[in-house]
Amino acid sequence: MRFGPAIASTKLRLVLLLSGSLITLALAAASPAAAATCTVKVPPALGPNNFATIQDAIDLSTCTTINVKPGTYAGPISINRNVTLKGASAATTTINLATNVNPLLGAIVEVVAPATKVTISQFTIAGPGFGTCGSLQYGILVRDGATATIRNNHITAIRDEPLSGCQNGNAIQVGRNVLGTTGHAVIKNNTIDDYQKTGIAVDGLLVGPASTATITSNKVTGDVNGACFPLFRCSPIAAQNGIQISRRANATVKSNTVAENRYDPAIASSGGILLFDAGDDVTVSGNTADRNDVGVWVIGTSNAEVRSNKLKSSTFDGVAIQHIGTNPTAFNIVSKNTATLNGNGIGLYDTASNLIDHNTVSTSDGPGFFVDATSTGNFLQANKAKQNFTFGMEDESVGAGTAGTANSYSGNSCTSNGTAKSDPAGLC
Repeated sequence: MRFGPAIASTKLRLVLLLSGSLITLALAAASPAAAATCTVKVPPALGPNNFATIQDAIDLSTCTTINVKPGTYAGPISINRNVTLKGASAATTTINLATNVNPLLGAIVEVVAPATKVTISQFTIAGPGFGTCGSLQYGILVRDGATATIRNNHITAIRDEPLSGCQNGNAIQVGRNVLGTTGHAVIKNNTIDDYQKTGIAVDGLLVGPASTATITSNKVTGDVNGACFPLFRCSPIAAQNGIQISRRANATVKSNTVAENRYDPAIASSGGILLFDAGDDVTVSGNTADRNDVGVWVIGTSNAEVRSNKLKSSTFDGVAIQHIGTNPTAFNIVSKNTATLNGNGIGLYDTASNLIDHNTVSTSDGPGFFVDATSTGNFLQANKAKQNFTFGMEDESVGAGTAGTANSYSGNSCTSNGTAKSDPAGLC
């Protein structure tokens, strides 16, 4: 179907008959401006595609790639279109705050709709904020359904100054329930440290579209201002989390190193990797969680896979599957993980119908595997527990399952544990 006159070429011809002569005028149709690679440098170089500020380059729509030369550049920065933003290196190119920011949306860099193809790489993105509470919410915020690739950056000091116990200070935030917004991201090969609350948070909405992320090969390290034990550092001010997937968000969390998320005093706990009311498509695999209160903590989440992770030196559990709140915690798979030197190796708390299989747990301060009195219908099979301080396996429940518990055990082995193989006997 055709509407209006047809135009057969890129030129519109006007034919006029004037004084017996035929005059043809060719008017060239407008064409889009060509895409350009732009440069940001202080002072700027001469030429049409050179700028002194990052925001000025972003605001010119023809700059599809923006190369930022070494130096320190002022934020906040807002990206609302597709663009590649590339620093010279994270060691030499910094974006920080020149002035205070909006206390709710306050981010050093934000990516907003309609941007669907944004890359941010090779920067240091650094705080702190300018106040004692709520002065800096985020290092990078992806919102309004936007999509970003965030890679090879150092994101640091996303916190108040001095560090406070206020619940702001997330280094990377993708979507945010309190803002009524979602986001999508690939987050890869970043170094994230000195955050106040969370290293990477992917947060969704209680109804509607879900936030999503792929989080791989990042190094996420909590606060280093306190000392819990002679060799371990912790935060005496805020209960931090390394990587958080929450409120129906879905994610793949793979091959990250997450360390030193501890809180003292222990009136609350920190998680290395926390799944809190997350969506039903979450995989946590191949990560190393070292010196956190809980290595991998699954709360109010079902159908998650936690597999092939290394969990070391947790204050409490290497892996904890726990029901808190209204959302069920069930049908999760915890498989092929290695847990050493934790409080408990793997713990189940008020949860049902989870599969715990082919894990190896050793040298725990308590039992290798612990199941509390309100956990039922779980399956623990083909696990190994060795050299744990008390039991290889301990189950406090009562029911029609193995050895009078409310859960099923098969093919487990327990060797060289301090008190006994299991309590009750017959779990391994």
